[in-house]
Amino acid sequence: MITRFCAIALALNLCHGTNALSLAPTEKLDASRYIVRRQNPSLQSGSLPVRRNILEFQNDRVSWPLFIQALKRLQAKEESDPYSYFQLAGIHGRPYIGWNGDSKILGTNDLGYCVHNTVLFLPWHRPYMSMIEQLLVIEAQEVAKLYPDNTIYLEAAARLRFPYWDWAANPALPDIVNQPQIQIESWNGTQLVDNPLYEYKFQSPLDRDLFPSNSSDGWFAFYRHTVRGVNTRNPEEVSHPDVVNTSLQRGNLRANTWRALARSTTFNIFSSTSTPGSSIEAVHNTVHSAIGARYGHMSYLSYAAYDPLFWLHHANIDRLFALWQVLHPESFVQPEEDVFGNFITLPHTIVDVNTSLRPFREERSGEWWTSNSARYIDTFSYTYPELQGNRTSDQLKANVTAAINRLYQPTNSARKRFIRSSPGSTAAFLPTREWSLSVSVSKFDAGGANFRILVFLGQVPADPEEWELSEAFIGSISIFPPPYVPITAFDPFPEVITHSEVDLDEGLERYGMNVEDSSSVVEFLKEELQWRIQKTDGEVIPPENIPSLLMEVEEETVSWPTDVTELPSYGAKTSHPDAIGSMM
Repeated sequence: MITRFCAIALALNLCHGTNALSLAPTEKLDASRYIVRRQNPSLQSGSLPVRRNILEFQNDRVSWPLFIQALKRLQAKEESDPYSYFQLAGIHGRPYIGWNGDSKILGTNDLGYCVHNTVLFLPWHRPYMSMIEQLLVIEAQEVAKLYPDNTIYLEAAARLRFPYWDWAANPALPDIVNQPQIQIESWNGTQLVDNPLYEYKFQSPLDRDLFPSNSSDGWFAFYRHTVRGVNTRNPEEVSHPDVVNTSLQRGNLRANTWRALARSTTFNIFSSTSTPGSSIEAVHNTVHSAIGARYGHMSYLSYAAYDPLFWLHHANIDRLFALWQVLHPESFVQPEEDVFGNFITLPHTIVDVNTSLRPFREERSGEWWTSNSARYIDTFSYTYPELQGNRTSDQLKANVTAAINRLYQPTNSARKRFIRSSPGSTAAFLPTREWSLSVSVSKFDAGGANFRILVFLGQVPADPEEWELSEAFIGSISIFPPPYVPITAFDPFPEVITHSEVDLDEGLERYGMNVEDSSSVVEFLKEELQWRIQKTDGEVIPPENIPSLLMEVEEETVSWPTDVTELPSYGAKTSHPDAIGSMM
């Protein structure tokens, strides 16, 4: 039984603009020391190590087997070891106790360190990802030493970075993560090994004091491995990738990723569901729900980081963050109220660019990482394919914009005109209209349970099991309230408002609607726009039980450039309150 959840300090001390690096030679590490990144003169190639798309990375005959073996070693470390996968994953949510000697702040709520529905969502996850990445490199360097001719393996280990999974461009699980066992070229020959990306196997029964079975997510206390796409509470359950893929393909991920990247020009809007608008956190939530389904680990933030897919998912979130930063280098964290707080942040605290991203420390000063110090990815010595090469800021912005258009631009008629336009054309911008549904709701309206709002155009099936599969379904919003138990049955839940948007354009096009004819669209939506509310476990919630829910149909005029290295420009929003008809 695990009796103590201890940990180590983190140090990632590179400055903005630093080139490629290696970690210091591995030594026996203890909880009182920092992990220190050091430059290795033999690696001064003038380029940063790259986090690669897993669909391409898995074909690398040197780096891929190193990655698999390193991740297996990390997962095999004793769960009492502060360097273990188990303890690293536990920072995000359960067991809701201090890490690296950190202590809970008096008056804070009982939950983990992770920050959601706040402007710190993206900055906090950046050093978190970098921490596990650095520990992975240490393990890879140990594996590389075992190869008979190890020069290329040692070089590859030093530059190894976590791959990302681009669920927006390819909304399906990579086949490699669905295989319980995979074949790799190990240091001692071809081996069939347990796949560390398929699941994490808990080494011993979870401590009921730290992982209580009587909590709202208590069934996980009995699980001995992580699962995906499961709709029953069964500790012997196995993952169902077909269930996950169906949800991913119906999740409107490409369109909503495009909306966040193309429309959100200020950081607070792009970053978090705490601010009205199109955020990348809202898309992130949809992916979590799709992977976990009703009872899988990824659907519950308290357990999500134990699933190895969490790290591929968040590498992609960080990548989208980095792409957006190229487009808007001047915009960053603005002060905002964190209504609920977390393990070390009191409710109603104003957080800003200098708020500590605990429990992560900088080596150089021993101070906590902040959004300001974690702002740039080269501080942590990695980059992404779209950001490679020595370019001017204008060239980089043009290349990133072209990549965003190529990967994520939805394919309705207005965008097809844009795609067909000749690069470099000086023709006038092409105007059109876009339609969306803006939603705000309190995260605790379902009594503290996770829930979803499903949006439809047309007839909704009577059977809730058919909702997401129906032709009328056009998207959903996932709401993850933090854990909270009122002191008495008479105490209210706190009001923590979350915001999201659902793209209506593709659904309107499916019905042959002319999006330029506002009056016709409004009349159509008044008759056909419907929604349903459902807990993550499948229970249907009557709309009157969600009193804070506000919905608004919004229309925008968009000017479309003819050059793929430019994004459209958006006019002011026009609200159509009369477009919201009856739910039924």
